[in-house]
Amino acid sequence: MNLIERQKLKAMRVVEKMHQQFQQQLQRDAQKTIDQEQRERQQLLWQIQLEKQRESRNRKRIEQIREVREMTYKEKVTKEKERSLEQARKRMEDIEREMQLDEQRRNMEREKERKKREAAERGQLAVLETKARKMEIDQMQREKLNELKSRVREKERQMEDKYQSVHDDKQHRAAELRAKNEERIRQALSREHHQREMKHSKDVGRVQAIEAQVKQYRDLKELEDEDRERRKEEIEMMRMAAIEKAKYTQKQHVLAKSENINAKLKESECRLREHKTIKESVIQKQKRNWEEKKEIINQINKQTQEEREALKRAHEIEKENLKKVLEEKQRIQNQIRQMSVKMAAHRERNKSNPNSLLKATRDSINFEEYMLPELMGGDSNVSSFLQSKKTSKRGKQSVEILREEENSNISD
Repeated sequence: MNLIERQKLKAMRVVEKMHQQFQQQLQRDAQKTIDQEQRERQQLLWQIQLEKQRESRNRKRIEQIREVREMTYKEKVTKEKERSLEQARKRMEDIEREMQLDEQRRNMEREKERKKREAAERGQLAVLETKARKMEIDQMQREKLNELKSRVREKERQMEDKYQSVHDDKQHRAAELRAKNEERIRQALSREHHQREMKHSKDVGRVQAIEAQVKQYRDLKELEDEDRERRKEEIEMMRMAAIEKAKYTQKQHVLAKSENINAKLKESECRLREHKTIKESVIQKQKRNWEEKKEIINQINKQTQEEREALKRAHEIEKENLKKVLEEKQRIQNQIRQMSVKMAAHRERNKSNPNSLLKATRDSINFEEYMLPELMGGDSNVSSFLQSKKTSKRGKQSVEILREEENSNISD
C-alpha cells in the first residue's frame, strides 16, 4: 500500500509540474499574441496614414490638372473670340478701302469733268468775247444784255442757294456718320472685354451696323449721283453766265473735301496704331501665362514620376523581403521535418526501454512547447494548434507514465 501511495504521489507531482509548465506556456503564448496584435495594429495605422496622404496628394494633383484644363479651355475660347473680332475688323477695313477707292474714282471723274468744262469754257469765253464786241457795236443789244445779265444773276443766286443747301445737307450727313462711327469705335474699344464674352450677339449687331453704314453710304452715293445730274442740267442752262463763280466754288469744295479725307485718314491710322499696341500687349501676357502654366505642368509631371519611381522601389523591396521571409520559413519547416523524423526514429529505437521512452516523450513535449513556436516566428495558428495538441498528449502521457511505474514496481 505504501508503494502504491508513493507512486500516486509521484504521479500527482508529475501532473502538477506538467500543469504548471502548461500554464506558463499558455501565458507566454498569450503575451506573444498580444504583442503581435499590437504590431499588426501599428502597421495597419501606418498603412492607413500612408493611404490618406496618398489620397490627399492625388486630390491636389487632380485639382491642379483641372485648373490647368480650365485655363486652357478659357484660352481657347478667348482665341476664338479674338479671331471673330479680327474677322469683323478685317471686314470693316475692306469696307473702308472700298469707300476710299470709290472716293478716288469720283475724284478722277471730277477731274476729267473739270478739264472738259475748262476746255468748253475756253471756247465759250471766245464766243462771249466775240458777242461782247458785237454788243459794244450794237447799243440796242446792250440793254437786252443787261436784262439778260440781271436774269442770269438772279438764277445764279438761286443756283448758289440750292447748291449751298445741298452742300450743307451733305456735310451734315457726313458729320453725323463720322460721329456715329467714332462713337461706335469708342464703344467697341471700351466694351471689348464684354464683347468677347457675348461674341455671337454683338458680332451680329456689328455686322448689321456695318450693313447699315454700307446702306447709308449707297444712299449718299445715289443722292450724290442725283445731285450731280441735276447740277449738270442746271449748269448747262446757266453756264454762259456763271463760269467764273463755278470755278471758284468748285476749287473751294475740292480743297475742303481733300482736307476732310486727309483728316479721316490720319484718325484711322492713329486708331489702328493704338489697336495694334493693345493687341501686342495682350498677346505677350497670354504667352507669359502659357509659359508659367507649362512650367507648373512640368513640375507636377516630375513629382508624379518621382513618386512612381519611389513606389516601384518600395514594391521591389517588399518583394525581396517577402522572398527572404518565405525562404526562411521553408528552411524552418525543413528543420522541423528533420527533427520530427529524428524523434520518430528515436522513439522506435527506445520502445523496448521504458525509461528511455519516458525521456523521449519529455524531449518531444519540450520540443513542441518551446522550439516549434520559436522556429515558426510566433505564428498564432501554430501556437493554437500546439495548445490543442498538448492537452490531448499530456493526458495520454500521464496515464502511460503511471502504468510504466506500476509495472516496474511489480517486477521489482
